[in-house]
Amino acid sequence: MIDTHCHLADPVFADTLAEVVATARDAGVRGFVVPSVDVVSSADSVACCRNIRGAVAAIGIHPMWGRFDSRSGMELAVADIASLATGNRDVVGAIGEIGLDPNLLPTVVEDRDRVQDSSGEDAIGRSIDLMIAQMELARWLGLPILLHFRGRVEGAPGPTISFQRLVDVLERFGPVRPGGILHAFSGSDQVASRLRRLGWLRGVAGTVTRPSATRLSEFIAKTPLTDIVLETDAPFIANSLHPRGQVVPADLALVGHAIASLHGVPFEHVIRQTDINAESLFSAGGSRNWRDI
Repeated sequence: MIDTHCHLADPVFADTLAEVVATARDAGVRGFVVPSVDVVSSADSVACCRNIRGAVAAIGIHPMWGRFDSRSGMELAVADIASLATGNRDVVGAIGEIGLDPNLLPTVVEDRDRVQDSSGEDAIGRSIDLMIAQMELARWLGLPILLHFRGRVEGAPGPTISFQRLVDVLERFGPVRPGGILHAFSGSDQVASRLRRLGWLRGVAGTVTRPSATRLSEFIAKTPLTDIVLETDAPFIANSLHPRGQVVPADLALVGHAIASLHGVPFEHVIRQTDINAESLFSAGGSRNWRDI
């Protein structure tokens, strides 16, 4: 199995990383993609992956950490990510975790006297700019992308970014090569299919293992296995066994079994196909560490 999204460089694993990785290997996990949220954590992910066989770093700026005082500040941060990627191509296998999330909109002030759009549209536009800048970097480097998207938490104040708007932005950008992953994607099978034509795979995490995730389960049941990769988002996205903050890569089998049940196929079939999907995507990135899985 390949965990395409696990935050092994997160401080929560600082004292137990060797045990967490060993337990994951015992559970059948042989590959790890370790995402980042900002420039500092990107360097941490690179260092982490140098010590784990079969682990590759995904480096980038998450929308929650995309808070800059100016556009030039944003551009400098993206340049730092580019420098880190080019200097560590042996372990950097993707750009991410990047994306859009109106619950975590960045604050970029180019003119402190300018009145901000009360709808949040200015902030959304700047968040899109940050995402596109990093997607362009991935295109230049020939690396896949890990993309975070959340429209809005139900009941939360502030603007909303619709799935249609995400599709519009990604379609304007065009096909991604070698491809990308829609991290823990909650969109419909129709939206996922439309984005698949642009090179995006659907990442499925522990949410699908929860009995309450009926709508998501329906979407995943209609998504072809050729379009799916597995992930845990360890330690974050809760599953049927562990709450948020206690998730580990060894939980990946739970996700595989849930998908097997939804598709009515053997667990081994799910693992074989999703491994093929992940291997095809990340081997194109050229990381030497990936060849060690």
